[in-house]
Amino acid sequence: MKGIMTEDKIEFWEEMKKRIKQFALRVIKLYQSLSKAGEAQEMEKQLLRSATSVAANYRAVCRTRSGRELYSKLCIVVEEAEERSSGWNFLPRLTLLNWINFNP
Repeated sequence: MKGIMTEDKIEFWEEMKKRIKQFALRVIKLYQSLSKAGEAQEMEKQLLRSATSVAANYRAVCRTRSGRELYSKLCIVVEEAEERSSGWNFLPRLTLLNWINFNP
């Protein structure tokens, strides 16, 4: 991808990679603060898998060789991010968070 990108665009993609990595690390910290209650445990694990998958798939986006490949891989990142987002909506309602231990 770097062969078809300007320096400004490369900077943007690198900044996004950094932010997504920070996002994944924050979700890991959040996962560690969850209650691990029986029925919610699967949702907690899915949240963790989805967030780390966003980071891994975004790294793949940064290594693409064409515009079509970039678009295809970026769609995967968006799908994973949306999946993570839907799981996040349920967690506060289930009171699974230990807010004292989670400091975003």
